[in-house]
Amino acid sequence: MQKEFYYDTRPETDLWDNMWTARTIEQEVEACDLETTARDLFLTYIPKASRVIDGGCGFAKWVIYLKRLGYDIVGIDNNEIAVAKLKDFDGSLQVEFGDILDIHYPDNAFDAYISSGVIEHFEDGPLPALKEAYRVLKPNGLIFVSVPTVNTIRKLIRRPLRIFVNVLPKSFIVLRSNWGKS
Repeated sequence: MQKEFYYDTRPETDLWDNMWTARTIEQEVEACDLETTARDLFLTYIPKASRVIDGGCGFAKWVIYLKRLGYDIVGIDNNEIAVAKLKDFDGSLQVEFGDILDIHYPDNAFDAYISSGVIEHFEDGPLPALKEAYRVLKPNGLIFVSVPTVNTIRKLIRRPLRIFVNVLPKSFIVLRSNWGKS
């Protein structure tokens, strides 16, 4: 059965390590075709000849997805578990352990910058992350940043819907495959 991720609330458990051990890279990449707005924006506005960076790539779904389509894309993340899993998944992926507030690339190195659900995590606000993204972008480069909308409706609908879509169908498959076996 597919594991739905819930955060361990014990203080000694690192939130991000917990998330990256419960999710799979394959699940993440499959989500790219469901995130049609982001996908269509990337494919429409980022030419394949572009050099792209995904700041805070996590399981690098966009790195993998866009690489498969022929893009030159680098992912950077500050979680060692996620980066190690990505290296095991595909050693040819350009994924690196690093800090999006201090990207080790020179000024004007990339044509596009992608960051999904990352910049809202900084205590000092998003400006330092945006400034660093701007620094590594070439003149007229493109930046695609998204942040989650966390509200009551999302909490009441999204989590139950995720369980329904991800967990329940797999449970029925397990039940059906074991039906009649005693």
